[in-house]
Amino acid sequence: MDLPEFPTDALDLPNDELGALLLGYFIAAQAYDLGIPPDQIPEEFAEQVRQRVLTLETALAGNAALEKALHKAAGGDFETAGRLFREHMLSGATALKFIPIGIKKSAQAKSFGNTGTKKKKEQGAETEKTVLDAAKEILASRDTPPSSDRQFAQLIEPITGIPANTVRTHLRRLRSKKLVD
Repeated sequence: MDLPEFPTDALDLPNDELGALLLGYFIAAQAYDLGIPPDQIPEEFAEQVRQRVLTLETALAGNAALEKALHKAAGGDFETAGRLFREHMLSGATALKFIPIGIKKSAQAKSFGNTGTKKKKEQGAETEKTVLDAAKEILASRDTPPSSDRQFAQLIEPITGIPANTVRTHLRRLRSKKLVD
C-alpha cells in the first residue's frame, strides 16, 4: 500500500485532530520508508517513532515550527501541535522536506498519539513514586532534611538511577501535593 497523500482539507480540522494527524502521518511515513504498509503499523513501532520524535532537532530555521509541533504532538499536546502546524502552513511554509505530510486514517493517528501519551503518564507516575519512596527513605534516615532540592536530588539519584534534574522536577510536584516536606 502506498503512503496516502495528506488530506487537502486537513487545515480545516480542529487543532487537536490536526495535531494527532501530524504525528500519525509522521509515524506512517517512517513505517512506509521501512517498507511497513501504513495500514499495518505495529503499536511497538509507533511508540518507538513517538519516542524518537521527542528528540528530533532540525538545523533549519524553516523547520523549527514543524519540529516544535511534532514535539508537542509526541508529548500528547495535540491542541498546541495542531495550532503550531496550522500557523506554519498558513505562513506559506513549504519546508516539509524532512517529513512528507499525510495519513488516511486520523483515528489511527490519534490512537497512536493517545497510546504514547498514556504510556508517558504511566512512566511519569512510576518515576514519581520511585522518587517519593527514596525521599521518604532518606528523610527517615536523617536527623535533618537536606537543605535544598538540589542536595536532596543528589542523594536520591544514586538510589534510584534517575537523573538529578528529573528528581528535582518530581520533588517540586511532590512538595506541591504535600507528600514530601
